[in-house]
Amino acid sequence: MIINGSVDIGGTGIDESVLQGLSLFNGQKRLGVDWIYSSFIEAPGEKGSASTGIAIGAGGSNLSTGEVAIVTADSTTSSSVIPVKFSSRGMVSDTTNTYDIGSEDVRYATVFATLFDGTATEAYYADLAENYVADAAYEPGTVVEFGGAAEVTQSTTHGTHRVAGVVSTNPAHLMNSHCEGEYVVAVALQGRVPCKVIGKVAKGDMLVASNIPGYAIVNNTPTVGSVIGKALADKLDGDRGVVEVVVGKH
Repeated sequence: MIINGSVDIGGTGIDESVLQGLSLFNGQKRLGVDWIYSSFIEAPGEKGSASTGIAIGAGGSNLSTGEVAIVTADSTTSSSVIPVKFSSRGMVSDTTNTYDIGSEDVRYATVFATLFDGTATEAYYADLAENYVADAAYEPGTVVEFGGAAEVTQSTTHGTHRVAGVVSTNPAHLMNSHCEGEYVVAVALQGRVPCKVIGKVAKGDMLVASNIPGYAIVNNTPTVGSVIGKALADKLDGDRGVVEVVVGKH
């Protein structure tokens, strides 16, 4: 029996939904039921050896009881693949090391997880940082030292051996992320980071803490333990400013 149009079984109600951004489906035929029993829901225009649809439970596209899979057509092999399969244990695919999450052009905003097990091949930002408890809120680029009322405070002494580093702007990797305190700052330990400096700077100059709170200054004959890093850019005036510095490079 063929029933044209929309079908409402059991008085469930099938008023048309408005799919924001997907108006292509507005006005299409609709089925309204309380329950659907099926092992596979298939896209009508993509039937064949390479189907697209949703497989449900045992008997559905090599699934086990309790599993649900998104089945897509692989145009290169003319077969169906399962990039996503859900179960009570989590989410997997039908084969290892094959599918991506997002792309270079379309990215997810933030990924939250407890543990990552894999190989990181690149990072957008440029420094390795670690969280420390500070005695106040310090802006990125501030030179900090060990001391004060907490673990770190802004530096105030020229060439101090207590220097800890520079407050990171955007760390590529942040350690001790669960550090707790009223004020927590990420201190850059390795890599390149903007740093507040006073005075003229030339590329390759070594920087140490200055007498100006939170600022670095050039000292190319530093004492042991006082070097913050080496400058990556020139600064031609004697005023306060910011230059990028390679920290952890003595």
